[in-house]
Amino acid sequence: MYKIQELYYPGKYAFSLHFYGRLLIYIRQRFAARAFARRGIYNPRIRPNSGYSVAGMNRFESRRTRELKMSDQNSLKSKKEQGQELHETGFVVVKGLVPKERRDAMREIARQQLAEAAAPMEFEADLKYPGAPDSKDAPGGHTVRRLLDAYVRHSLFAEFATSPEVRGWMELYFGETPYLSRAHHNCTMTKHPAYGSLTGWHRDVRYWAFERDDLVSAWLALGNETVDNGALWFVPTSHKLSFMSDRFDEAKFFRSDLPENAALIHTAVSPALEPGDVVFFHCNTLHSAGKNLTDQVKFSLVFTYRGASNAPLPGTRSASKPEVPLV
Repeated sequence: MYKIQELYYPGKYAFSLHFYGRLLIYIRQRFAARAFARRGIYNPRIRPNSGYSVAGMNRFESRRTRELKMSDQNSLKSKKEQGQELHETGFVVVKGLVPKERRDAMREIARQQLAEAAAPMEFEADLKYPGAPDSKDAPGGHTVRRLLDAYVRHSLFAEFATSPEVRGWMELYFGETPYLSRAHHNCTMTKHPAYGSLTGWHRDVRYWAFERDDLVSAWLALGNETVDNGALWFVPTSHKLSFMSDRFDEAKFFRSDLPENAALIHTAVSPALEPGDVVFFHCNTLHSAGKNLTDQVKFSLVFTYRGASNAPLPGTRSASKPEVPLV
């Protein structure tokens, strides 16, 4: 059982507002954990540790595995049930959405484009996240993080982005015609063993500009994704939470040094993905990713969608590229 003091209890003043705020977070997350259990998803209760940080996520995971386990029952859920899960928890994994031949072909294309250094690209050194090279002149400075504008890179990528399976999912969620944003994500994500950086906790919408913060991303695993090679982590139900700006740093990363934030981070789960699995997640869901501790590059394909009524704001980056209606 949890003990109250294990939730970063600030001191002896048990009746402080600070304490009750964290108690409410705890109660909310316990209800979320029970909801996961009812769906056949394993989310073990991990005792909060005041020494845990985003930078230590991989080391902490090696001691206490918290990888999200998807049961056979979960894989047999109806699309409607999975859509409801996305609404409730902020993310959902759909097993085997892309057939083997197609995903293998896409992975081979991604490998070839990486080997050719096919522009446009984003480098780890451009972002300077933890573990990334200091500059392009430093060792590993030309490690690629993203192969950009995936929609026009190859017809197979475009076919997946606008496929009937994805269109059906987005129509179910938005209840209207979905649009593919070419300004956000729209890339092949790579994570390299040596210089692939750790991504801190954040909401994708931090740099986006739409009429509403209501977009969904589709993350296709082109290979196995686990905590060992830098899989995604999500904080369940976090897309429903409101935060003051001081809960984030200047780069709009969720501050892991704050006790109230750390309590939320300790509820995170990491879906173990197999090739062809797709995880759909809301733009306000807090998520992160660790480093790649294996000897193989990890490849993922990522696209973002909005509903027809949620237009990008004129003059912003979100409106900088033509969008693609899924009709």
